[in-house]
Amino acid sequence: MLTTEIEQGHALDREVFHEFLGKGEILVVDPVRVAAERLRNILVNLGADEKKITIGLNFDDAVKIMSDKRPDVVISEYVLGDGSAFDLFLKYREIRDDQINCLSIMVTSNTSQVHVARAAEEDVDAFIIKPYDTELIKEVLVEGTKTKINPSKYIKFVRQGMDMLLQGKPYEAIEILSEAKKMTDKPTLAHYYLGQADVLIQAMESAEDNYVEGLDHNEIHFKCLNSLFDILMEEKKYQNAYEVVKKLVKYFPANPERLSKILRLAIITENYEDIENYYNIFMDLEFSNEGLTRYISAGLVTLGKYFMGQGRRNSALDIFRNAAEVSNGKPIILRNIIEGLVDRRMFVEVEAFMERFADKDRETQDYRICDFLAGGFTGDVDASIDKGYKLVNGEMVSNRTVYKVLDFLLMASDRNAEAVEIRKKKDKIFGAIRMAKKSAV
Repeated sequence: MLTTEIEQGHALDREVFHEFLGKGEILVVDPVRVAAERLRNILVNLGADEKKITIGLNFDDAVKIMSDKRPDVVISEYVLGDGSAFDLFLKYREIRDDQINCLSIMVTSNTSQVHVARAAEEDVDAFIIKPYDTELIKEVLVEGTKTKINPSKYIKFVRQGMDMLLQGKPYEAIEILSEAKKMTDKPTLAHYYLGQADVLIQAMESAEDNYVEGLDHNEIHFKCLNSLFDILMEEKKYQNAYEVVKKLVKYFPANPERLSKILRLAIITENYEDIENYYNIFMDLEFSNEGLTRYISAGLVTLGKYFMGQGRRNSALDIFRNAAEVSNGKPIILRNIIEGLVDRRMFVEVEAFMERFADKDRETQDYRICDFLAGGFTGDVDASIDKGYKLVNGEMVSNRTVYKVLDFLLMASDRNAEAVEIRKKKDKIFGAIRMAKKSAV
């Protein structure tokens, strides 16, 4: 009798599986086309309609396909170059809010990534571990479908709470989700949606508490981490926000947006030495953008100056070279590097960075500032003073290092009265800048 019941259960599982797989649109995402095509062939052998399977090779490609085709199943490689399966599944939930009818499946060969996937709750319905074969794919899809169709009582309550949120009824959602969290010893998902409800009613402190409680049960819950980070940034709790985003970068593949945020926070919170680690992550990215390149270049300059302040000159020079390389010799980056070197009287090293200016950039103000700084202590003093005057009087440059060097050169040439006037001009200009910043705040 028991054997018969089990067989009937298996038959029902297969029926549900074929119904789900045979009629739905499927998106397979993998940067390696051969791997994506192999998985597509396996799915076809299992009963999927080949015409309804679409392949995406990167994050942006996948998002566009999801928007156009609204697939019922998304199977994605963990690392997508400029994002991850988790980032993709977040987009999927925005496009398909009826997730009860959808499957999100992650593919990975990395055991630490499997640990992350297991902790992801609803972010990932199932995961496939490489190397895989037809039977493994079938087993994963069947189990994922069963769990979706026959959820636990806890998940049913969470879904009811989600429905209330979608209907714009946060108080009803809070009542249902408060009951849900009593049904399990790890109610992270309930806390996440309670936090979402709190945000809708502007109870931000309670939202923060809910995300923190959720993370107490599951410290790497992707959506709790993301939402907690957003609240902490809004409240300007930058050190706490930095600790949260560090965890996101540690456990989830970095994307340009997330890496830009952590670089900015590393500087705001003065965690300068961490910047070198983020530079290494940046170098491993398959895709980047202009904004991230700007952030990483500026962050490296800041780290280089920090090393200079600590007397670690060789380390600073290595970092400055990386900044110049990453920025492709961007004039403003070279200028900031040269300013740092001039402040430390490292004139021999300045010359190497002057040579990095492209010919087309030698008419820029950044180059003229660097030309003045580089020659101020090594060339004709009177000629350098003339260049300095052209910058502060003719071009109205507001650069502290320029004023500092010009003041020094005037004093060294016994032109003390002129030096006094330059200081007055400097104080007036930078005083006005400070006032403007205060007014803006």
